[in-house]
Amino acid sequence: ATVDDVAYKAKQVSINKAFAEMTMLVDGSELKTLVLCGDDMTTCKSNSDVLKEKDNIGQVVNVGCPMMKDYNEFSEDAKDILDSCKDHLEKNLSMSLDKD
Repeated sequence: ATVDDVAYKAKQVSINKAFAEMTMLVDGSELKTLVLCGDDMTTCKSNSDVLKEKDNIGQVVNVGCPMMKDYNEFSEDAKDILDSCKDHLEKNLSMSLDKD
């Protein structure tokens, strides 16, 4: 494994541990949690799997903006990409809330 691979895995373990510890700060059961993923939905799934293992978590919703991959705030279409991401997040959050 490369140094970058080892550093990435260490960072991932830290994130997973933080997620697990955060669930102890909230009272209740069958909690619905939201994980904002950015553009890396694979890593996000790994993080949310840690949450799903907790007894007080009922549902985990992953949301992200795949269109933000390689985003350049100075590009001509930067505003359009941000607007698209905003619309995408609103739609996914609304669909998630409608399931209740």
